[in-house]
Amino acid sequence: MVSASLSSVSGHIKNTSQNSARNVLASGEIPPNHPTLPWTGALSGLFLLHIFYWNTNQYVVQRTLGGKSLREARLGILVGGLLKLTVPFFSILTGVAAYQIWTSLGETANIAPDEAFSKLLVLVVPFGYGLIGVILAGLLGAIFSSIDSMLHSAATLFTIDFYKPFREKLGEKLIDEEEMKVGRIFLLVFSALVTVLAILFVDPNSKKNFFIELSNQSSHFTPALLVVFLFGILNIKISSRMICITILLTPIFSFLIPVFYSEIAPESIKHLFGGELNFLHRVFFSFHFALVLLVSTALVQNRQRKNLEALPENVSSLPKQKLWMSLIFLRPNTKNWILFLILFFTLIAFRIKIPEYKIYLSISGFFLFVIYSFFITIKKRSSNQSAANLFRKRDEWLYGILLGFTFLFYLWF
Repeated sequence: MVSASLSSVSGHIKNTSQNSARNVLASGEIPPNHPTLPWTGALSGLFLLHIFYWNTNQYVVQRTLGGKSLREARLGILVGGLLKLTVPFFSILTGVAAYQIWTSLGETANIAPDEAFSKLLVLVVPFGYGLIGVILAGLLGAIFSSIDSMLHSAATLFTIDFYKPFREKLGEKLIDEEEMKVGRIFLLVFSALVTVLAILFVDPNSKKNFFIELSNQSSHFTPALLVVFLFGILNIKISSRMICITILLTPIFSFLIPVFYSEIAPESIKHLFGGELNFLHRVFFSFHFALVLLVSTALVQNRQRKNLEALPENVSSLPKQKLWMSLIFLRPNTKNWILFLILFFTLIAFRIKIPEYKIYLSISGFFLFVIYSFFITIKKRSSNQSAANLFRKRDEWLYGILLGFTFLFYLWF
């Protein structure tokens, strides 16, 4: 995370002249046509990428499944989320420090984004005490931990979701020992394939920000997966064929929309958002493309919703999955959710329009989540349950605190 943040800061320096970079940091605003991180992209595409990563990340899921109980698994996620909130203070502040040091030394033009951390380490940490070795050991441990999780996840997905169903279709039962063997073979093949692809397509002498380039390329595929995941959470049943079609069509749309933007977009739009479509804006459009596809499919597959005025009398006789849109208006908590969302987006709008009140708006956002989560927790209380036992058994209020701190930092910074 530290190296990624340093790369982002250095990439920002490389893409912006030194004077304009000072102006951006002084004003605290990044324009919507910024080539790397426009503020409009941070509020749209980057937000969606974070939702995808932290909700569908197989590394997180597989470690959660290792919990002894559902409650321990949920608490593990909560504790991990609270610890994660401290990381930006280390990584971002380190990146800001690196920028200030290189600026004072007049070396900003000579520092590549991915070299910022190593050069800062050599410059700041004293020699002869083994501190650099300890830091590098920790960094390598973090890298290998991520790679290990990724390879384990890939092997699990291949073995359980592809190889095992294939063998079962052939009428053969896959035993545990064979699953382990197949997973290990896949790991070797997958590692070799990835290594060859890296040698062919990654230029080791490139001065581009590798972290941003990686996010740029992977973001062609994530929006459709996120939409499918959200539909699954809402229990909206759509044919698997249409889901596969959406997952296949959305990357094609994602690759084509920058071309359409360059050719069709008016000059006023290009002046506002830049001559080339930023990948964060592309993620936003791709997400809504997949969303429209699946919503349209749900509407076609559920024609019983045509008579919405007759639904209150016939609700009990129709399948729940057929009424997913109409039930939104029939659930008793809908008004609370609508009020919550109105307040949520109002705070964001005021933060954009009145940045000088960011402290008060950030604190208001924190209490918005905390109060609403406590309200949800109290509604779960049984008749004879004490308040202490309620808060010990339930964890909605803990999620509210986590989300509250997250939103506080989101509005503040």
